[in-house]
Amino acid sequence: MARPILGFWMDGHYHSMIVLTRWPKMTHPGLIHRLTGLRLLDFTITVNIEPLPVRDEIAKEERQHDRNCR
Repeated sequence: MARPILGFWMDGHYHSMIVLTRWPKMTHPGLIHRLTGLRLLDFTITVNIEPLPVRDEIAKEERQHDRNCR
């Protein structure tokens, strides 16, 4: 009896679980294609979102805007 596939091969390694702690800086269509092109389609994507301090984020965006406008 053949053993069921319980993971996937990506970037030269076998994975049964992958944890991302931040979004990649660059993406390409192949990243999602590798996941959705697997023989097993019974997977779950769980996202934990933590709020950032609003005032800090506004100040950061304003500084970046001021740099880009000069």
